[in-house]
Amino acid sequence: MNLLQRSALVVNRGVASLMDAPVLGRRVRGFMTHVHYVGRRSGRSFSTPVAYRRSWSGAGAGTREIVTIDVQLASAKNWWRNFTGAGGVLELELPEGRRSGFATGWATPGNTARVRVVLDRG
Repeated sequence: MNLLQRSALVVNRGVASLMDAPVLGRRVRGFMTHVHYVGRRSGRSFSTPVAYRRSWSGAGAGTREIVTIDVQLASAKNWWRNFTGAGGVLELELPEGRRSGFATGWATPGNTARVRVVLDRG
């Protein structure tokens, strides 16, 4: 594990602690969540904290809720690669509870990546 990956682990632990904090937790969970997924190759369950933003696509009954996760320092993080190509299922801990959705991921310029999650209706 290189220095960048070790740094990401330290930051993730700190963010996870903030999300669970009694006073700040509610505010932090408005833009931070835990992503839960099963590794494509390993078959193991994983969880990692990420920043997210919500949006909606479509109109009327066809409206879909979208969660976008921008991955900084993507070369130091592997989780988002599980959703490249055909994509895959994941779960997010959102303020209203745990929600599942279908995620697709791709690399973007500048050592970043993006994961787009179409949440299941619920």
